[in-house]
Amino acid sequence: MIGPRHRRVGSEPGVPRGAYKGHKQDQFLDAFAKMGFVYQAADAVGINPATIRMWRKKYPEFDAQFLEAERKTTELLERSALQRAIIGEARGIYHNGKRVATEMEKSDTLTIFLLKARDRRKYGDRLVHDVQIRFASGLLAEVMKSLRVLPTICPHCQTRLDLKEKIGSELKRLSLTFEPAEYGV
Repeated sequence: MIGPRHRRVGSEPGVPRGAYKGHKQDQFLDAFAKMGFVYQAADAVGINPATIRMWRKKYPEFDAQFLEAERKTTELLERSALQRAIIGEARGIYHNGKRVATEMEKSDTLTIFLLKARDRRKYGDRLVHDVQIRFASGLLAEVMKSLRVLPTICPHCQTRLDLKEKIGSELKRLSLTFEPAEYGV
């Protein structure tokens, strides 16, 4: 037995073509702006997350609205993190199982992450920099070892050459002021 003929949702008589899609897009964007998660917002409005990816590729206006909603959500998260880092959040103080006071507890971890995000060069992790300095130091040691084989007296005119000292002291000076970013390292 063949069941009743199914029509696409939104293709009811009198409803303009594409109106359902536009309505679902608006619902999704509202949910996404509040929830901040694509899968959760898509589930809340009853659409597949793959549909969101397709809409973003196919409809530039929807993509722009999606990016704006994402930016607003990010700002909301940053504002919340900043508030928890600076002002803190209320924590109860209990005595004998009863709440006797409230204190504001700040988040040092959030403060660290916010500082890193604002100024990576100043507050970022130093591991990469340390590895680069070790590499530069090893390179300097190899160059200094190579300098030992340079002659100290010119074989042609028999004058004293102070190449080792000049090159060595210049390399040491440069290694102390080595900034990896300046050399694209």
